[in-house]
Amino acid sequence: MKPSRKVVTRSPHRVVGLIACNWLQKQPIEYESQLEKRFIQKILLTQGVTEVIHQPFQIEYGDALEKKYTPDFLITFQDGTKIVVEVKPEKFIPKFADTFDAAGDILQQRNFKFCVVSELQIDINDEPESIDLLLRYAKGSFPRSNIEAVKQFISGTTTREISIKEVCDCTNSSIHLLFHLLGRRSLRFSKEISTSPNTLILGNAGGEYYDNVFIPDWLNNTQWTANSRVRQNDNGVGSSIRRSHHTPNLHVGHF
Repeated sequence: MKPSRKVVTRSPHRVVGLIACNWLQKQPIEYESQLEKRFIQKILLTQGVTEVIHQPFQIEYGDALEKKYTPDFLITFQDGTKIVVEVKPEKFIPKFADTFDAAGDILQQRNFKFCVVSELQIDINDEPESIDLLLRYAKGSFPRSNIEAVKQFISGTTTREISIKEVCDCTNSSIHLLFHLLGRRSLRFSKEISTSPNTLILGNAGGEYYDNVFIPDWLNNTQWTANSRVRQNDNGVGSSIRRSHHTPNLHVGHF
């Protein structure tokens, strides 16, 4: 499947660009907004992701194939799971609900999961700032011997969790090396993503989390369903979009 169109061009009205992540894939990942950029950065720290493609294909639907929709991203996990993701500001989601209904039906037929993600899932506390810093260190390089020393220490731990500071102290490593390994997912956060020295990462007793694929709740909980959509705002008050039950006449385009 090829991207439906090239998007990285100069524009006075849009923020476009590329994110290079050669430790994951050769091709840089395109984005068309700051929200898309922050989504890419967050997904790059997600365990098990093996490929991220921007605007992977175009979906044609409607009685005469007169309608077209291009999703934002296709995320592939190491177990073969494929998730199609639309990144949209929360306030605009109701406007596109019918389009997402149609796309969700078609993608389900093709065994794709379909998620609609907004700033409510992407911009959590100070995560964007921490993620941006980690990915900057991920692009750097460190002596192989120093990297192996940290990995050997983690493999020899008997605890499930250990703080960044403890690892640095026990291995005589710089915190920048830990940021590098966390940014490249060689190490994994236990819970929250943070660059605080007291932040917990997984020790060897949590090793199964390095080997298995877990689609994170922030992404898994955004799966779009055809006739209802429940979201939580920052205050925990639920809001929903509900539409009448209908079965549109869909035609699958070539993608």
